[in-house]
Amino acid sequence: MKKWLSGLVLALAALICAGAASAEEKLTITYDRARAQAGETVTANYLIEGVDYTQIHFRWVLSSYDNSDVRTENCWKSGDIAPTGQSGSVSVAPFGGGWVYLDVYGFEGDVDYAPDILVSVTGDACLPLQGKVVPDRRTAAPGETIAVDYSAWGFTGARHTIELTCDLFSADDDYVASDWILFEKMDSDSGSFSVTLPADLPANAAMVEFVLYVNDYLDNGMTVTAYPTADWKVALTEGGGSAVLNGLVLDADGVFRLYAGGQPDMSYFGIYDYNGGRFFIANGTIVPLSGLVSDGVDWYYLANGQVADYTGLALYDGEWFYVTNGVLDTMKAGLVSYDGREFMVAAGRILTEARGMIQEPNTGEWYYVADGQVADYSGLVEYNGAWFWVTGGRLDATVNGTFEYDGAAVTVVNGQVV
Repeated sequence: MKKWLSGLVLALAALICAGAASAEEKLTITYDRARAQAGETVTANYLIEGVDYTQIHFRWVLSSYDNSDVRTENCWKSGDIAPTGQSGSVSVAPFGGGWVYLDVYGFEGDVDYAPDILVSVTGDACLPLQGKVVPDRRTAAPGETIAVDYSAWGFTGARHTIELTCDLFSADDDYVASDWILFEKMDSDSGSFSVTLPADLPANAAMVEFVLYVNDYLDNGMTVTAYPTADWKVALTEGGGSAVLNGLVLDADGVFRLYAGGQPDMSYFGIYDYNGGRFFIANGTIVPLSGLVSDGVDWYYLANGQVADYTGLALYDGEWFYVTNGVLDTMKAGLVSYDGREFMVAAGRILTEARGMIQEPNTGEWYYVADGQVADYSGLVEYNGAWFWVTGGRLDATVNGTFEYDGAAVTVVNGQVV
């Protein structure tokens, strides 16, 4: 009897342990943001517990909702992403608006997402369905009326609806719950709508954001929805959270201004990051310069005041410099192709003073250059007391034989006169 009880206890213990082990199989995914702009990097940090990470696979999905609140993968999904350990991170830069999330497969345990399973992405919809909503001002006080222009397009179904709603956010960009509900059905694909803010908004409300719900009812029964948000949030200047303007702000007159503590910052000079881009600021506004410009520390390649996403050669004051992702790259050295020609670069600048044979530091090959450009020349050239054969401006070690040069016969072995 004791032996039987002992066996029963061991069996129960094994079942309890197995249940505990199974319960410990958990995957936690935490995003670095709840909202993002199209093109902005979203990072998901993961922690895998109770199962070997090699059994799990990820993929990023950019999605919309259908009418059953089931995510549809009709926008885009990445290829297979294998975790590199029990914990780590993976990133993506969504190319369009909608929702992006890290999908998991090969795992049957619990998956906890934070702050939510989806990251809202603002931008042109990844589907043909698109929309836009623009308030007529950058700031407003409780009780004031805001005019909102809206438009939607790209419908493919037999019918569609457009609805305008309004969300409140705190100064920290957290959602603020409120009894005030704005839900208006629009009767045209584009137009204007006036919204009067309540005089008694929640104490922590600092920003007002307008959202357009654009529903396209497809012929196959699915509803595709785009959720364009306002091009900029309207800040509450008094009452509620009384947001104080900070950072680069698009004012109602269409001019971007840099604010600090609610006032234009006229002292800032240099590059300022905004909404995934980098802009050159002076005297409180974006300076629409183009070309290479210095902020006193680095040099940037600008296009109308914004750091250009460009890698290559750029002209400045009669000389050519190499930029990487819009920034002067003084570490760049070697051969660079530009406009169908090849140039020798050192310390981020074309060596216009270089004439003759010069070695490419990355490949070890030798080139014959004139004013920093690889010469379109084939024949013998002298270097350091010896003569070499170049073909198309490059040392040609495949050349062997006897040739006539300057009235005399010369013998070339492996590209060098012997």
